[in-house]
Amino acid sequence: WRSLERRPSAVTEKEMHENHTWQCLAGVRGISTDGGSGGEDRICFVTVGTTSFDELVRQMDSPAIHEHLRRLGMTKLVVQIGRGVYTPKCAAAEDGAAADCEAEFLPTTSFNFAPSLDAHMRSAALIISHGGAGSIMEALGLRKPLVVVVNGALMDDHQTELAGALEERGHLR
Repeated sequence: WRSLERRPSAVTEKEMHENHTWQCLAGVRGISTDGGSGGEDRICFVTVGTTSFDELVRQMDSPAIHEHLRRLGMTKLVVQIGRGVYTPKCAAAEDGAAADCEAEFLPTTSFNFAPSLDAHMRSAALIISHGGAGSIMEALGLRKPLVVVVNGALMDDHQTELAGALEERGHLR
């Protein structure tokens, strides 16, 4: 897990976010990079829960991140944006029409909310989650590779506390 608030001061904000997410993804273990078998999609699922976390969604919308996900064997990106207003620029439209994107982007879909995220999490080869207790516990319960990015903008910074406690207990690195 890593907090977006722990920033190196010598880089631009855009570089920091791309480098930060890259570093988090570089530490991911336990993912086969064989690209799946039988033509199955290998999905990276990103969830921000019921809050707004446009900063994380923007990070996931960079060619460098998509390239790194591709190196991890991912073939598709699904982003749950909650109450956020930023929509990934290469996400398919609500009517299913494909976005006009460069080849460096994985096929991407996004949505605000769903009655349950269970099916999305179960189908994911990798989960990138905000630091909400429910999302973390569900992903850990499914024994899925998980990257937790805490939303330091929340008022009491409880996500940092939770992620730190889970790290101390050996559930997160």
